[in-house]
Order: sequence, then C-alpha cells, then structure tokens
Amino acid sequence: MQKAYQIIVASSKELIDKNIGDVWDSGKVKTEDTFNTVYGGKPLKSFTRYYWKVRWWDNKGNVSEYSREAWFETAFLENEWTAKWIGEDNYTEKNFTPKNP
Repeated sequence: MQKAYQIIVASSKELIDKNIGDVWDSGKVKTEDTFNTVYGGKPLKSFTRYYWKVRWWDNKGNVSEYSREAWFETAFLENEWTAKWIGEDNYTEKNFTPKNP
C-alpha cells in the first residue's frame, strides 16, 4: 500500500534521465492519495515539452525505483499573451445601454 510519493518534472530528457527535477520536485509527500495531485512547481511556459517521473513508498518504508519517464506539452498559456492593435489608428467607440437585461 502506498504511504508516500515523489514527483519530479524536468525541462529536458537529459535531466529527467538523471532523476533531476529542475522544474518541480515535490519531495517526499506522505499520503495514500493517488489522484488529483496539484502541480506545485515553477510557472510553466507555453508550447513547451516537460518530462516527469514518479516514485512511491510503501507501508513498510520501501521506496520504488522511479517510473519510466513520461512527458506532457503545454499549449498557449494566457499569461504570456501580448498583442498590438493592427488596422487603422482611429476607431469608433460608442457607449450604449441594452433595452432588455
């Protein structure tokens, strides 16, 4: 039975192969929960691949080997949005009040 886990997330395959979580290392988290772990690492970047592994401790204190690496990629993250208005410099703005709520 699981009594603790550790998740590591790395920015490169080379780092995850060395079991280095430069983006996130949860450390040993004492819990039997196996779902709904909230990410707690560095802010993720848009359009980036990240590699991760997990290991766990059982009720006798034995620790597993790290899992095989897996990866995920982020898509566009709204906190990185920048834009510049394209088109005419002059635009019309009109305030109005709708007749029905």
